[in-house]
Amino acid sequence: MKDSAPLSDSRSKAEEARKRYLKSKTANLQPSPKSLNAPDVKGIVDPSDGTLHRDALTQALEVRIPPWPILPDDPELGWEELQLEFSLTGADGSFKDIGPLEQYDAPILPGDFPILLSFPQRDIPVNGELWIRYKHIDYLGSESWSAAIKLICDSIPPWGEQVVPDPVQLPPGHINESYLASHPGGIEVILPPRADEQPGDTFKLYYLEKWPEEQSEFGTPVAEGPVPADRKVIISVEKVREKGDGRFFVTFFEFDKATNKSRMAYPGSVDVVLGDEPEDLQPPEVFLALDGILDLKDAQCGVTVDIREYKNRGMRDTIEVTWKSATSAGSVLRPEPVGSRPFPISVPVPPEVLRKEYGTSTGIEVTNVSYRILRGEVPYGPVDDDINVDFSYVGPERPEEDLEWPTPINPGLNAPEITSDSGQSNKLVRADAGKDATLSFALYERIELGHVVDFYWNGTLVEEATWVVDRVTGAPKVVTILWKYILAAGNNPRLPVHYTVRAEADALNEQESERQYVDADAVTITPDAGEFEGLTSKGWLGCSSLWDPDDSTAAPAFRIRIPASAQYNLVPGNEITLEWTVVEGLSGEVPIAVDKRETLTLNQEMIDDGFVWKIQPYADHILPIYAQSPLAARGRVKYSFPGKGLVSAPAENKVSIGDNGTGNTCDLTRP
Repeated sequence: MKDSAPLSDSRSKAEEARKRYLKSKTANLQPSPKSLNAPDVKGIVDPSDGTLHRDALTQALEVRIPPWPILPDDPELGWEELQLEFSLTGADGSFKDIGPLEQYDAPILPGDFPILLSFPQRDIPVNGELWIRYKHIDYLGSESWSAAIKLICDSIPPWGEQVVPDPVQLPPGHINESYLASHPGGIEVILPPRADEQPGDTFKLYYLEKWPEEQSEFGTPVAEGPVPADRKVIISVEKVREKGDGRFFVTFFEFDKATNKSRMAYPGSVDVVLGDEPEDLQPPEVFLALDGILDLKDAQCGVTVDIREYKNRGMRDTIEVTWKSATSAGSVLRPEPVGSRPFPISVPVPPEVLRKEYGTSTGIEVTNVSYRILRGEVPYGPVDDDINVDFSYVGPERPEEDLEWPTPINPGLNAPEITSDSGQSNKLVRADAGKDATLSFALYERIELGHVVDFYWNGTLVEEATWVVDRVTGAPKVVTILWKYILAAGNNPRLPVHYTVRAEADALNEQESERQYVDADAVTITPDAGEFEGLTSKGWLGCSSLWDPDDSTAAPAFRIRIPASAQYNLVPGNEITLEWTVVEGLSGEVPIAVDKRETLTLNQEMIDDGFVWKIQPYADHILPIYAQSPLAARGRVKYSFPGKGLVSAPAENKVSIGDNGTGNTCDLTRP
């Protein structure tokens, strides 16, 4: 084979120039082992340490592969491959393949990047570090590895999944103007310490009027942002004044960098009182005890504790009364709102409290009555006074679960039996006119010598029949009901008869028997019942009934028209006696102490035309109905002609002097 022809000088020079050029292009190339660029991962919230957003952990991670240095741009070069690898320590030799070996055919161009690979969600650590890299196999079959990206996987909320953070630390006592004057920024709140606190943690603080549940709607936080190094945050004075007085609940959530949200902290509470605070509280008053003792009849009337005016009242203040006997822990009554009502404010004491606090005492029980003013939940007081209470009684034991107490009717005292002169049982007929009747009753349990038993015919004491017990065994006791009582009561198909028992003549408390209802029809002439005037549209005697439409100057009173009486051969100078009585409720016979009895001298006009009788004064004969029976009662009027043996049929009507316009009883401003 022949040697090639020698190059000409010019060609030789050109070849040398090319060699020098290529040599110069590679002269500074110093190949050394080098990792490919690390991948990127979607969802990183802190590039400085690779912390992932908690939501990124709920699905496969999207791994983004950047371009490598030498891209095969010719289809003839075949293909290249990528393999994801991971480690939980980042140490050499700890990486493992994950996911499939992915193949990419040439040409592979810059616009194909980033290439997206998927890291399975099941292999993401719940809480810990994760390193991800990839292996690259080029078209030559050579392998190289990328640098690893370090990730922090955090799906555990601050304090953990189950731990409820402790309450915030709040100022001692309550927040008032004095506190705000010395803390003009607002209420200082300290978040509880957290062992795993990290830079980048944040919080949201809430100031709420109601106790929050974890799934509540909290609205806008009153403070939020990065957790301060001293963990002290402020509820601004503007937010405090915006909410006003009351008890408020303070809670918070903490969030780590991965946005994991803690459990709701156990709420702390803070009481706020703005403006002037209550002072100069006056001792409470129990008006029914001003005679020295609160007895059973007082309990039947309805006991109230009256609170006099104090300084700096607030519309949202409440009164909390405690009723405590010397032998008990005391009973706290339901708070009574102050509102805009005039003082004194009456706070009812429920019968069950009176009975519970008296307990099994058998005489006078010293009872402490106190109250405090609550502004929100901040108490002022208490102030107190002692009263004497005596609810003791004689006769049969009342039921242990005595739901009817303090009603005086004792179910152990059986109803009496009435026998008419003609021998009728619990019935008087015309043949009994002018004749006495007899009453008998069986001796009761726990009867003792010296007990006093009184008898009542249609609510009127039969004075001649009172029995001071002189025997405790034997036959039923029999007493006489004189005709004058039968006549005064008149005819009534359900005339009530009962007896009472007390320890002695001066004893305040007595028990009443069950009622016997007598069909009384022995009075031969019964004048017609009167007719109440001014009834409401539904037939009640109410607040509107108090005003006489024909007399604009008349004092408030109920009015009843007494019919003409000329048919009874009356003449001017004869007298008429009128009686007003009231019983509580729409059934039963529990009296209310508002009785009025008045005797008038008749003139000819009254005899011929009748007249209107006014039940007044209001304060004595109408107003007390409200205290004992605020919703409903029954008022009755009957009249008689002394010495004539004539007693009218009773007029009865429903009564209520409750007024929604005042929130209690009648407004006496004339309409």
